[in-house]
Amino acid sequence: MLGGVIEMSDLPSSLNSYLQQPLVSSACLVVWNGSKKSESDIDLMVVSSFVQQDEGRHFDGVIDAKIYSKDMFLFRSAMWDVEVTETILGGAVVHGDCSLFHALKGKFLYETPTDVVLRYLRFRSIECLSQAIQLYGRGLVDVVKQLYEKNVSPEISRKEMFTEESSGTLDYSLRKSLNMLSYAISYESFAQSYERGDRGVTLLTLLQDYTNPLNEHLRESITVSRNAKLSKILPETVRFMIDKTRMVLGGEPLVTI
Repeated sequence: MLGGVIEMSDLPSSLNSYLQQPLVSSACLVVWNGSKKSESDIDLMVVSSFVQQDEGRHFDGVIDAKIYSKDMFLFRSAMWDVEVTETILGGAVVHGDCSLFHALKGKFLYETPTDVVLRYLRFRSIECLSQAIQLYGRGLVDVVKQLYEKNVSPEISRKEMFTEESSGTLDYSLRKSLNMLSYAISYESFAQSYERGDRGVTLLTLLQDYTNPLNEHLRESITVSRNAKLSKILPETVRFMIDKTRMVLGGEPLVTI
């Protein structure tokens, strides 16, 4: 690896095989982010001029790729979107335009975001919180369906809908909701850090920063989200984290059912 670029000969075979796929081999840029340990998933960002959707995802159990159209990637880069800055600052090129990668890395390391960027980051924070609430709602609907199928009475269902252990699609909805809450806090935390004049900000620097109380909530949110991958989730746990996140970001708790 030299200057943020990984040679093909240094890549694992699974990644080499993925890079041979037509969509990926024709991509403008492919960046490998995250752990390089053999037992870990391979996290990629793929930028292509040939995808029909602005965003997509490929996951096959080993390769976990976030796929952007070139236009969407350039827009997200211009707006210092967390998903892009994290990947560029922490990743390495495995295919494509190295000059674009280094230009963006220099920008995120040494330049200061504009007020338009800060407004965008805060909009994304609100958007992620909204998505978390929607996913939580879908999870509750799935719980009610499960209780109905078990022939549980409505009176008991109203009590158990928040304490029923998750499974299947409910599990996905609640886990994804917790993940979106972490994003909601991180977008606001990034904005606050940039406002203070910080540069080269990454998630790691935020987690290691104990001067901003918001980062304590970010650490807690990420911990809860990671722990949820190891065990069943209770809807009431997600509800608690949603209410806490809303208040941390200046909102009000959800109306109690």
